[in-house]
Amino acid sequence: RMINKGESEVVSMRKKGKWAWLRTHNYAIGTITQGGWRLALPADIQDKETDESIEEVKFGVGTNLQYKGLQEWNNMVRGIAYTELTVNMTIGATTINGIIFANFDTSGTVKIGSNTITYTGKTGTTLTGCSGVTADVDAGATIFQGASFGTPSSYTIQDGYIYLYPIIGPQSSGKAVTVTYYHRPGNISTGYDEVSAPDETALVDYLVWKIDARLNAGGTATGQAAYQAFLVKADRMRRQETSGRITVLKPNITKYNRVLTFEEVY
Repeated sequence: RMINKGESEVVSMRKKGKWAWLRTHNYAIGTITQGGWRLALPADIQDKETDESIEEVKFGVGTNLQYKGLQEWNNMVRGIAYTELTVNMTIGATTINGIIFANFDTSGTVKIGSNTITYTGKTGTTLTGCSGVTADVDAGATIFQGASFGTPSSYTIQDGYIYLYPIIGPQSSGKAVTVTYYHRPGNISTGYDEVSAPDETALVDYLVWKIDARLNAGGTATGQAAYQAFLVKADRMRRQETSGRITVLKPNITKYNRVLTFEEVY
């Protein structure tokens, strides 16, 4: 746990935690079929509520998608009614069950997956008199009214999901969404886990400081010196990150009977 805290302190030294050693390039988070518009973000992404931890989002082999903040997004999807399908829908179904249809027209047309469905009536949670269900759709799919369908050009982040717009149309169905993002350091819980920070000796200094403080009721000069060494090394990693130089440690072995030391090379 102490090592995890040490890495977290290093991460916080760079704005928004954007370190090269925490960047994941072109990670495929999944594919979206016709009528879909969201995918879950990677579990280890640093920020699940904004685009702060995202460098770019691509759909298929097309160009990068443009991020929209909450206000821009709400303006873009204004006039769209949507809810979630709560019961599996099968071919030929005449009723459709959703969470709430309060914002839907009294009668009209909706899209669910690849289906374009007309209905003649509604209750709070059901569309009735439905026709046009030609493909099965599992519960959890989104029911849309008034939305645009095609190839996505924009995205937003909400509640751990990435949302795309326009909604996936038939020509874009099944394509992958890839993101380049900044992840959290890996959790260190066993002796086999590897630290993420490029200079592991900084975390050794951090541990010396923490252990000294715990054993000596607030710490000694030795512990404070170790903490200062940690800060110096963490700041050096930050400066090297900015300049594009990475610290590499290699053993400096002169004689077999001497203690191994390390020297920095760039």
